[in-house]
Amino acid sequence: MSDLTPSLQGQSMSDHSQSLPDLASIPWFAHFMGLNDEGLVPTVTHTELMPSRWEMLEFWGQKSGAGFTFDYQGNEDYEVYIRNLFTRVMQLNWPVSGVVPFHFARSVVAEAKGIEINWAVFAYKQTHPHQSHTRIPRVLPEFTNITTPLENLVKILPFPGNEADPLSPTSAQTGVHRPNMPSDAAAVKFEPVDHPSRRLGDPPSSADQAFQTMTAAAFSGLSLLRPAIESAVKAARNDLYQSLHDTKCGVSALKSKLIEEKERLKYVNRKLSGKKASHARAREGYERAQEVCAAAARHNNIHSEDQDQTTFHKLFVQSYERLEKSWCQNVQEAETRKKRWEFKVQRQQAVIDKLVINLAEAEKNYNIDCARIDLNLKSLQAVLDLLKQV
Repeated sequence: MSDLTPSLQGQSMSDHSQSLPDLASIPWFAHFMGLNDEGLVPTVTHTELMPSRWEMLEFWGQKSGAGFTFDYQGNEDYEVYIRNLFTRVMQLNWPVSGVVPFHFARSVVAEAKGIEINWAVFAYKQTHPHQSHTRIPRVLPEFTNITTPLENLVKILPFPGNEADPLSPTSAQTGVHRPNMPSDAAAVKFEPVDHPSRRLGDPPSSADQAFQTMTAAAFSGLSLLRPAIESAVKAARNDLYQSLHDTKCGVSALKSKLIEEKERLKYVNRKLSGKKASHARAREGYERAQEVCAAAARHNNIHSEDQDQTTFHKLFVQSYERLEKSWCQNVQEAETRKKRWEFKVQRQQAVIDKLVINLAEAEKNYNIDCARIDLNLKSLQAVLDLLKQV
C-alpha cells in the first residue's frame, strides 16, 4: 500500500496542474488575479459606450505624455482600488510619476460612469503586445508561479449612485442625439393585487390567505433565483450596448463612405473640366484649319501664268486639307473622351444619391433602435430594482 501512495499523489498533483489555466491567459486573469470577465472590452477607437476625450479631460485633467496622471480623488479606498487594479491588469508596478496609459485611464472612466468592464480580456490584450517578437506575455515576477488566487477586487466607484443607476444610452453624455422617452416609461411600480370580491372591512377569506401564501412563496423563489436573474439581466444589458454600438458603426461607415464618394466626385469633375478644355482647344484649331484651307482654295482658283507658283499653291492647299482632317480627328477623339467623363460624373452622382438615401434610412433606424434600447434598459433596471426588494 505504501508503494502505491506516491504514484496516486503524483497523479492527483498532475491532474490539478492540468486543471489550472495557462499563464497570462484570460481564464488566468479571471481566476488568479480576480478580475471581472464579463462586460464590454475597451477598444482603441472611440465608441458610443466609451468616454470621449472631453470626458477624459474632465475626469483626469490634462494629458501627460502618453497617459493621464492619477490624482487623489477624495476617496482613499478608491485610490487603493485603482492601484491594485493597475497592477493586476497591466502587470506593472505602480509608476512613480502616477501616469497611467491612455487606454487604462479611459477604461477607468468608463467604469466610473457605470459601464461593466471586462478587465480579464483587457489585461490579456495589454500583456500580449502585437509589436513584441518574444511571444512571452508580460507578467510580474511575484505572479509567475502563483498557485493561490488573489482576493477578488471589490469595485469601488468615485461617484456615489453610479452602480445603482448604470449608464444607459440616454444618460451617457457622449454627445450623440437620442430621442427622449416618455416619462411614464422611466419607472415601473409594483403594487399589491387586491382580491376583486373583497370589500372594505371584510375579514380575509381563505382565498386571500392562499393568495398571500402563494405570493410569499413566489418571492421566496425569486430570492433563490436572484443571482441567476441578475447575471441574465447584466448579459442582456451588455447585448443591448453591443447592439447599439453595431448600429452606430453602420451609420458611421455610411458617413465615411459618403465622404469618400464626394471626394471622388470632385476628382471626376476636375477631370471632366480638363477634357472639356481639351475639346474646346481641338475645335478651335479645327476651325482655324478650315478657314485657312478655304482661303487657300479661293486663291488656288486664280489662274497664274507661272507654273511653279501654281504647283506651290496646289501643294499648299493639299497640306492644309490634311491638316484639317487631322484636326477633325482630334476633335472627334476629344469629344469621345469628354462624353466618357460626363458618363462617369453621372454615375458617381447616382452613387452619392443612393448613399444619401441609405444614410437617411440608417439614421432613422438608429433613432428607432435608441428608443427601443432605452426602453429595454429601463425595463431591465426595473427588474433589478424589484430583485433588491425581494
